[in-house]
Amino acid sequence: MSEEKVLYEGKPSKKLFLAWLLSPRVLGIIILALGIATIYYSLMVAKTFYEIASKGPKEVLHGQEYSYDNPFYVGAFCFAIAFLLYLTYLYFLMRTYQYRITSKGIYFSGGIFIRKSKFVPFYKVTNIEITQTIVERAFGIATINIQTAGMGMHIPEIRFEGLEDVEKPYGIIKEAMGKLQKQAKLHSE
Repeated sequence: MSEEKVLYEGKPSKKLFLAWLLSPRVLGIIILALGIATIYYSLMVAKTFYEIASKGPKEVLHGQEYSYDNPFYVGAFCFAIAFLLYLTYLYFLMRTYQYRITSKGIYFSGGIFIRKSKFVPFYKVTNIEITQTIVERAFGIATINIQTAGMGMHIPEIRFEGLEDVEKPYGIIKEAMGKLQKQAKLHSE
């Protein structure tokens, strides 16, 4: 039995964190929160104008000019804290990702709350592709998706995200798949 030889080891670039910040998911959360805050603030302004119209400005605004006990401020503060915690989670999640290609297959490990370790032998790999979103292109990083027959629906079994030199691991995997195909042809003849 041959010893397993490491052909590639890597981690995602720190640029991946910036790409995640500009991803549709994070931007969607920000836009949703801003939309809710805008609607709430508009309702508060409308309520204040209604009270001014019905009671008069001196009774409504007296002592409330510098009041920060408004629920809007509390909500905005809670959202800011939650968002900072989420960004901290994303940063440390990215730092746990480790990629490795050996003479036997492909490894991925990472995770904070749920630690995942995956291994896919080369003979199970059916497709390998390089993808780049527009944000990843701007930062000069890419993702390698490694698919197996069992996953179906174009869901990758392993993803190497945030790679600056994507050609090296891609070439190693393609070469290993080519060797397996040649061996399969020799055995079938």
